[in-house]
Formats: sequence, C-alpha cells, structure tokens
Amino acid sequence: MRDLFNRADLFSSLCVVALAIERAGTVETASVQRELLADGFLEVGGNISFDPVTGQNTMQQIAMQFRSERRLATVWPRAVASDPLYFPMPTWEQRQCLQTFDASGLECNGHGSCGEDGTCECNKGRKGTYCSELDNVTLWAALWTVLGLLLLVGVIASSCGIRKLIRRGGPWRSRMHSIWPCLRVTCSPSGHSACHVLPI
Repeated sequence: MRDLFNRADLFSSLCVVALAIERAGTVETASVQRELLADGFLEVGGNISFDPVTGQNTMQQIAMQFRSERRLATVWPRAVASDPLYFPMPTWEQRQCLQTFDASGLECNGHGSCGEDGTCECNKGRKGTYCSELDNVTLWAALWTVLGLLLLVGVIASSCGIRKLIRRGGPWRSRMHSIWPCLRVTCSPSGHSACHVLPI
C-alpha cells in the first residue's frame, strides 16, 4: 500500500461501489450490478464505466516505462504520451550498457550500439570494449584500396602519355599502339551497370 497510484485506485473503487448501492437503494447483487452497468462514475481516477459484455472497466489506463536514464515516462495512451513505447524492452545487461553512456549521451561513444548481452557492437573501423579504438585491420584495408586506385590511375595516365608519343610516328608505331592504348570510360545515361572501358 505504499504506492499512491494504487491507493487512488482503491479509493475510486470503493466510491463507485458506494454510489451504485445508493442508486440501487439496496445491496442486492443484481440491482447493484445493473447500476454499475447503467451509467458512468466520475471519480479521482477519471470517468469510470463498465463494459456490459466483459464487465471490465472501459477507462483507458496509463502505461509507463522506465528509460535508461532512470526516468519514468508515459508511453500510453498516445494523446498524453511523453515518449514512444519501447518494445521489446531491453535486457538488464543492455540497460546497464546504456546507463554507462548517460553522461555523454553517445551510445558506445557514438561508434556503435549496446547489444542484448550488454557489450558494445562497434561500427566498421572501430573496436574495443566501448568502441573507442581504431581498427587497424580496416585502416590497412582502406589504405591498400587507395594505393591500388592510385596505381591504376598512374598506369592509365602513363598509357595516355605513350599514346601521344605514338601519334607522332615511328617504325614501331603500330605495335606500341596495340600494347599501350589510352583508355576511355563511357556510361549509359541511366548509370546502372552500363559502363565500358574503351581504347581511344
């Protein structure tokens, strides 16, 4: 009985029963039941009425949830909700992980997300308990990719330079032309898988 919300519900329930008995003028069960179903009762908990088929209270209840920052939020009904409904609720381990970053507001230092087991699931390029470290393997892969692209550009540029020399003439012109063509990339207007590399 320490919960004030439950105390208010109990008080409202007793008031509703008392009013139904007053309206019926008797404590006979069937008469009181008819009064309970006949009209609503305005009490501290709101406008209370009962469904004639199920006998349940039709008043819409308020649903609340605790957020990771230990704040109690109203999530239902939508008309009075302060926060969206969080479903399914995170595991206790995941909540512990979320609370670790309450001060900064950046889950896993902004480089990942808290998994169900309570550990940070890091984004690509990050590692460590809280995703605060750089992943050297990913960095090396990116570096080699860049170097490979630069090498390809250099080869194409060299090919175009030699092609210009070939145009000036020479006894080995036809042979070198077949070995060092200058490349040109053409694409269709749609730009979807319709690009071709052609010699100039």
